Amino acid sequence: MLHTPVSLLDKLANPQAEEAWHRFVDLYTPLLYHWAQKMSIPASDISDLIQDVYVHLLKELPEFQLSRRGHFHGWLHAVFRNKALEWLRKRHKHPINGQLSDVYGSESLSALEELEYRKYLTERIMQILKDSFPETTWKACWESVVANRPADQIATELGITTNMVYLAKSRVLRQLREDLTGLLD
Repeated sequence: MLHTPVSLLDKLANPQAEEAWHRFVDLYTPLLYHWAQKMSIPASDISDLIQDVYVHLLKELPEFQLSRRGHFHGWLHAVFRNKALEWLRKRHKHPINGQLSDVYGSESLSALEELEYRKYLTERIMQILKDSFPETTWKACWESVVANRPADQIATELGITTNMVYLAKSRVLRQLREDLTGLLD
């Protein structure tokens, strides 16, 4: 029986999908920290805010899955921004002044933020993937795709067959595509 790859977002529709949630948290926590720092959230409070965001996502992500309301990263950004503003209002006990409007005045991501998001997400997934493959598999793929070296040279250097280089490349890229499905649309 063939296994149909399921994107991370599809897996997260089930709150009991522990492995998917661990991967999601591992993938997105640095980005949420970055956004919090950009909004001048005190470093001592960032973890609590991010935990609130994840609790909200646990409840709302299945609903997002059903409706597919636009791009995931835009939706995530809006969820984070709303939670951060709510969090700031509760902590400060007064309305937030215009200090945040310069940085996060718009609900939508700018083209630069979109590019930064795509770059961040791809790099972060690659960091995570690197640890989930044997070193030889990762190196064979990296040398083939990034360094653009011939498979026979890579095979000789790593002590594997040329076919194993192609298989390594295929496995890593397939996992990368699967992990990015729905996250970069």
